[in-house]
Amino acid sequence: MNGSNPYNNYELTVQQGVYSSGGALGYTTVSPNYFYDCPVGVYSLNYSRNTGIGSYMVTAQDNTGCCSFGPLLGSKYYGYKIQTWRNQDIDLLYNTIINTDYGMSVKIPTPTGPTATGTYPSPITMDDNVIQAKATIAEPLGSHYVEFPIWIDVPLMGSVLVGTPYSNAWIKTDVNTINDAYNGIYINGANFQKVSTNSNFINTIEYPNGYSFETPQFGIYHSVLVNDQIMDNVISGTDFRDFYWEGVQLMHGMNHQVNCNQVGNIGVGFEFSGTSLSSTWVYNNMIDNSIGFILGGIIGPQGDASHQCNNHWSSSGSGFSWSANYQTFTKYGVSPTSSALWVVPGTSTEPLYNGTNSLSLPCTHTYGCSSGSNGINVLPAGTPPHLEGCDLVHSTSRIALEQMVKQNLAYSTNQSLNYWIGQYSIWEAMQRDPHLADSSEALIAFSLMANNSRFSLFTKIENALYNGQIDSAQIFLDNYGIDDLTNNQIDSTTGVQMADETSADRIVINYRHFYQLYINYVQNSLTASDSAYIEVMAKFCPITDGAVIYKTRALYDLVFDTLRFFPNSCKDDAVFDSSAARQSPNKNASLKSTNDQNYTLYPNPNDGNFIIHQNVSEPDPVTVEIWDAVGRSVYKKETEFTNSISYLNLINSYPGVYLLRITDHKGKKYNFKFAVE
Repeated sequence: MNGSNPYNNYELTVQQGVYSSGGALGYTTVSPNYFYDCPVGVYSLNYSRNTGIGSYMVTAQDNTGCCSFGPLLGSKYYGYKIQTWRNQDIDLLYNTIINTDYGMSVKIPTPTGPTATGTYPSPITMDDNVIQAKATIAEPLGSHYVEFPIWIDVPLMGSVLVGTPYSNAWIKTDVNTINDAYNGIYINGANFQKVSTNSNFINTIEYPNGYSFETPQFGIYHSVLVNDQIMDNVISGTDFRDFYWEGVQLMHGMNHQVNCNQVGNIGVGFEFSGTSLSSTWVYNNMIDNSIGFILGGIIGPQGDASHQCNNHWSSSGSGFSWSANYQTFTKYGVSPTSSALWVVPGTSTEPLYNGTNSLSLPCTHTYGCSSGSNGINVLPAGTPPHLEGCDLVHSTSRIALEQMVKQNLAYSTNQSLNYWIGQYSIWEAMQRDPHLADSSEALIAFSLMANNSRFSLFTKIENALYNGQIDSAQIFLDNYGIDDLTNNQIDSTTGVQMADETSADRIVINYRHFYQLYINYVQNSLTASDSAYIEVMAKFCPITDGAVIYKTRALYDLVFDTLRFFPNSCKDDAVFDSSAARQSPNKNASLKSTNDQNYTLYPNPNDGNFIIHQNVSEPDPVTVEIWDAVGRSVYKKETEFTNSISYLNLINSYPGVYLLRITDHKGKKYNFKFAVE
């Protein structure tokens, strides 16, 4: 079947209202339909054009996990479920979706490339939809819910777009109404395209176990995006005490425009973490949050000597007081001095109650409680904001970009990792926008120097994968060792310092592992160990392990055919080892213990020689003990780590399954199973 066009249909209690599976040039058009209690309203697999307009979908599902619909669907209800290798166009408009686990999900293993149909990254539009738990306001909520209303995943971002006509290939999630949902709008990994999440009304509710359960939730979540917009949204919750519940979260990327939003009665109002260079955060309103604004990356100055940033910290007056909470908060060792806020004192735009990782109070008139320059600049009363009303404001400043390539930004911890991540983000942005370096001697010098670095190698690998040249990508991986293209050059004229040093190898290892896993996925050669390691890697910390972790999370969703929101398990107060293991990329996966701990074992299976990697560096030795399948102790030794790595050799081992236990200096135990072949 090359296309599916059901019009004005009624579907009652079937497995899929519409199921379309076909080739890259096929299309699915659904407009309008009524679906009652279908596990999936519309399931489109590998069609390049998908249109769904004006459909009504409702189910009787509840949060008790009652049902299983077989291997194709699992146990989750979907409104629209779309997965396509070569997207040309997706339009989901004016739909009403009620009481489904997932409202609209789109997963694109690789973006559209020239080898497919001669087109380039294409639009995804999810506008003017209503997604909610109840059919009417008067209906009791009961056990009905929506977990992920809108979800878009793209694990691979090619850089072949220089000079191509992709400016109109927007990803748009605008003017949607979301009610009684655990989460809101999630977009991961689409940084080759412009993205807008504007003018949405998002009313979230807390997971059933409440804030003590520590389940991450979000209103809007953007990761690894460039030139994205989050504007004019209203996001509300039901419990400001929940630190794991965030209104707007931006992770990595550049040039975010976050303006004119309101977040109320949610634990955290806004968070920027990772790079987030040259972003704007102005004219936002935070009402009743435990933390109004988290700075976990460098976004550049907000406002200037002539304009205030005009963000407001407000109170509903219902017993809430900012004096008992945090208006601003810094973490991941980020200093606020590179992201100064320009405020007018004595108004709701001036944050007075601020904190850092230490959670120490009081901190008056400081941004992150830093000593010396505190990152808050005071302006005279009456100083105008950057914008009147809520017009679009672009950050035209390249100051943060130039300071990043010169390594002049303020990081108190993990400097080598932060500079590598930041410089690679700039390099990626330059591949998509050749004018980014115009008239900047520092950025021009950086671009020339980075041509001979691992940044350039990764671009070549992604371009090969993007164009379906799998063998070429594998050759690049195999022909270059982990440190063959390191580059720490310094340009004395501009002050540019390359950050592609061996001290960032832990991130480089992750990229190489991801590319190998992605190649195995495309070639249908993933092993059980590969799948296990995808999950292990998806749980890593993107702040110290690189933006590739978000790509791995998108790959996880594809491999396991699910939508899973991974919390960023980054310890704010931990100082991570800045040098990582420098072994060659391993085509076999590692396996992490089930205790949510700080070690990884790989490869698995192995030949008796394997590696234990510390995910969080600890100087103290640990005790490693290994038992065979019949319970005999075959190894016990005190082990130390060098650069977070310990190499183990199980002498005279026989094929079979083994249990390994690590006991750290505090007596905490971590268990692994591994196989010797």
